[in-house]
Amino acid sequence: MASRNYVIDSKAQVIYANVASLTEKQLKAIKNYIALGYQLKEKVKTTDEKMKKENVVAFLNANGTKEQIDKFNDIMNEPVIDKETKQPKLLKDGTPKKKGYVAALQYFKKQFPKY
Repeated sequence: MASRNYVIDSKAQVIYANVASLTEKQLKAIKNYIALGYQLKEKVKTTDEKMKKENVVAFLNANGTKEQIDKFNDIMNEPVIDKETKQPKLLKDGTPKKKGYVAALQYFKKQFPKY
């Protein structure tokens, strides 16, 4: 059974689970594994604080050149182009969909690899 709430490592006999979001069916399955000798460990979701948008933009404003800042903002606001029609993809309200922070973060990582 594939689940995003838990992962089973058969070699180490460990179950990594997000216990708070388990369903009754998933909890029952995990209890069966525990009865077989598996250990349950909490799956902790970590966020990299320095890669959050606010921190990256602040670092770029402090250490980047005007060209780097402009390029970062241009990539964030660049519209997504449909591969078949070669036209910008539109949101439900009719505005063009933008590439956003994830695309701009790739550019940032190339410009500042040691960040």
